[in-house]
Amino acid sequence: MSVDDTNLSLRSVCISKKVLFCVPLMNRLSDIQQTLRKNLDICQSFEDQVSLAVHVFDATEETSLWIRENFAAEIDSGLLLLQELPPLDFWHFSIAKNSFRMHDGYLYYASLDGDNFLESHEIEWLLSMISPGIANRIFHFFSGEWGDGTSGWHIVTGK
Repeated sequence: MSVDDTNLSLRSVCISKKVLFCVPLMNRLSDIQQTLRKNLDICQSFEDQVSLAVHVFDATEETSLWIRENFAAEIDSGLLLLQELPPLDFWHFSIAKNSFRMHDGYLYYASLDGDNFLESHEIEWLLSMISPGIANRIFHFFSGEWGDGTSGWHIVTGK
C-alpha cells in the first residue's frame, strides 16, 4: 500500500474519540522503545476516548517493524495508529508536528515527543476540560523543568 493509499484509508475512517495523541519520530527508535508500552497502557484506560498515533519519518523500516512486531494487538484494536511517512531530509518541526492533520474525526490533537510519558491524571484533566460548551482551546503542558520531556506536549482543536 502506498503512502497516498494509506492516507486515504485513514481519512475515510469515522472516529468518535476525543483526543489523538500523535508522536512524530525521525531516527528515535530508542525513545519510542522506552515510552510506547507505558503510554499505551495509560491510553488503554481511556480507550473509548483516546488513541495514540506514531508517525515514522525514518529512512529505514527499523522503527516501524519494531512497533508492528511488539504492538500488533494495539494496532488491530485501533488504540495505536502507525503511519509511515516519507523520510525528511532533516528534522522539520512544523511538518512533523502537523502530521496529525491526516487523521479526521478527533476533537483535539495532542502532539508528543518520542520521549514523553503520558500520565493518567493528565489525561483525566485534559478530558475534563473538553466538553460541548468549551471549544477552541489550545493547551500546552510543561512541568516547569527544562529537559524533562514535558515541553513538547501541544494540544490543538480538531477544527
